[in-house]
Amino acid sequence: MSAFVIPPRGSLAPVVLDRQIRDAPWWRQHLDASQPRVADHEQVLVGNAWFRCEHDYTTANRAVFARALR
Repeated sequence: MSAFVIPPRGSLAPVVLDRQIRDAPWWRQHLDASQPRVADHEQVLVGNAWFRCEHDYTTANRAVFARALR
């Protein structure tokens, strides 16, 4: 799904989780990229840690999000 298309409310949680899953590998690929990169090594590592926490939080609270979006 494109980042510019807003899904129906009932399917938003799975779309958010999918996006979070796809973000981390995209950033990770930049660790070995040639210069100039989109971020330095530390920024990429911090970003990956953030995406993991974000995904874990969204997964743990998926039912809450789904209820709020009904």
